[in-house]
Amino acid sequence: VYGQSIGATRILFSRFIFPFAVLPHCAACLLFPLTPSTLLPISLLSFAFLGSVPTVDLAARHAGLAGVVLHSPLMSGLRVIRPTTQRTWCCDPFPSIDKIGRVRAPTLVIHGGMDEVVPFSHGQQLAGACGGETETLFVSSAGHNDLELYPEFCDKLADFVQKLARSSASRE
Repeated sequence: VYGQSIGATRILFSRFIFPFAVLPHCAACLLFPLTPSTLLPISLLSFAFLGSVPTVDLAARHAGLAGVVLHSPLMSGLRVIRPTTQRTWCCDPFPSIDKIGRVRAPTLVIHGGMDEVVPFSHGQQLAGACGGETETLFVSSAGHNDLELYPEFCDKLADFVQKLARSSASRE
């Protein structure tokens, strides 16, 4: 059952990881410490929608990631339910917009222009506030749950990962 693990284990990460769960929560449940030495095998973090929150938090706190992919990310929880909100309030549990400037890893922000769950402006503003090199894929006709159906989604993602791999190989 999700969140109920009481066992201890080591997680082996592949060179490129595309988790779609909340890494910090899972790591805590598995008693897996998130330290620079355990994060070193991670080259790429990618989360969609609500998972973009721990991704930004993790990437802002840990240098050494090769890249970050934010898929339909939200600036903050409060800004999703109250779109006119212009600042972060103490009651906002997900202030990614306040953390994204500390992300130094190359970042790809992907968002659909017709997103009916997270306003398109969230992806635009997060991309603009990112602290490192940022690429974007904004698909004007895509919604929240159909971005993967557009050929440019896979093309851009593949290009981004290949660029990270080339960059990593040139540093070795």
